[in-house]
Amino acid sequence: MNKKADKIPLKSSCISICEIGDKFLLHETNHGHRIRVNQTVIRLLELVDGKSNIDYIREQMSSYGSFSNDEIHNLLYHTLGKFGFIVNGNVEVIKINKPEYLKLSLTLLSEEKVSFIARYLKWLFSKNSFFTVFFLLFLTLLYVQYNYFDRALYFLETMTMKEWLGIILFAGASLFFHEFGHASSCKAFGAKPGGIGFGFYLLSPVMYADVSDIWRLPVKERIIVNLSGIYMEMLLSVLLFGVYILTKDLWFLVLTSFCFLSLFANLNPFLKYDGYWVLSDLTGCHNLRKQSNFHLNSLLKSRGKMEKNNILLALYAAIANIMIVTFIIIVLITDSTGLIDFPKNLFQTVTSLFGTEKQFFIKDIYPLLVPTIFYFILIKLLFVNVKKFFRKV
Repeated sequence: MNKKADKIPLKSSCISICEIGDKFLLHETNHGHRIRVNQTVIRLLELVDGKSNIDYIREQMSSYGSFSNDEIHNLLYHTLGKFGFIVNGNVEVIKINKPEYLKLSLTLLSEEKVSFIARYLKWLFSKNSFFTVFFLLFLTLLYVQYNYFDRALYFLETMTMKEWLGIILFAGASLFFHEFGHASSCKAFGAKPGGIGFGFYLLSPVMYADVSDIWRLPVKERIIVNLSGIYMEMLLSVLLFGVYILTKDLWFLVLTSFCFLSLFANLNPFLKYDGYWVLSDLTGCHNLRKQSNFHLNSLLKSRGKMEKNNILLALYAAIANIMIVTFIIIVLITDSTGLIDFPKNLFQTVTSLFGTEKQFFIKDIYPLLVPTIFYFILIKLLFVNVKKFFRKV
C-alpha cells in the first residue's frame, strides 16, 4: 500500500450538518466555512472516525461509486481540508473574507452586540403572520404616498441645508434599523446573526448585516430574513407618518416618503440588495449573478439543450444586460449635453454648498442625477472588464 492509502484522516470536531432538500449544508464553526454537499460527501465524512485509513474508507464507499485512493485522499484533504473539515492534512484553511462585492468594508457592531440587541426585536417576526403584515404595511404606505406625496415633494423642493442634513442623518439611522431587521429575524428563526458593518458596493456606501447562517434555514424563513430590512423600514415609515399626523410637520412626511421609496431600490433583483437574495432563494441558485451569466453564454453559444430553470436564469441575465445597454443608449441620445457639462455642473453645485446661499434646492441637483448614474455604470463596467482582463493575463 502507498502512503496515501495508509493515512488516517481526522475531521474537525466543530462540524454541524443541516439537510436542505436533497442537499446538505456543512458548517465548520471554528473557521466559519459553509459548503453545500450531497449524500456521498456526508457518507464519506461519517467514515472519517479517526481510526479508519484511506484504503478502508474507499472500500466502504464502493456502494456510492468507484473511487481510487487518490480520489478519496484529494476529496478529503484538498477539497474538504481547505475549508477546515479535515484537520490533519497540513493544508492551509482558506480565510473567510468579506463578500467580494463589498469594498473597503469594516465592522461597526460586533456579533455579540448585534445578538444582544436583536433578541429584543425578534418578537416582531413570525413566519405565520409576516407576509400578511408586510402586505398590509405596503398597502398603507401606498395609500399615504398616493394622497400625500405632492405635499412631501413641495416641501422637499424648498428645504434648507439644515433640513437636508437632517435627512442625511436620518438615512444613516434608518440603515441601522434596516440591518437590525435582518439580524433580528435571523435570530428569531434560530440562526446566528453576525456583525453589522459598512462598506462600498458599486462605489456607493452601504451597510450590511452578516446573516450567512440562514443558509441552514428553510426557504420560507430565508426569504423572511431577506425581506426583514424592508419590513422594518416600512414599520418606521408608518410611525413617521403618525408623527406627521400629530405634528403637521412636513419634514416627517418627507421621511415617510424616503423610507417608502427606498423599498423599491432594495427590491431591485438585478443588484445585490434584498430583492436579489430573495430571488436567489426562490430559484435555489446560490450564486445567481454568476450562474445566470454562465447560462446566458451557454444559450448564446448553443451548447446543447438547456433545462427550463437554466433558460429562466439566462433570461434574467439577458434582461439585466439589456436594461443597462438601453439606459446608456437613451442617455447618450437624450442628454448628451448633460454628460458633457457634468463636471462643470458638479463643480458649481458643490461650491454653492459652501457659498453664501442659505438654501439648497433639490432642483439644483436634477441636472446631475442622470449623468451621475450614467458615469457610475460606465466606470463599474470598465472596472469589471479590466479586472477580468488582468485575471486572464
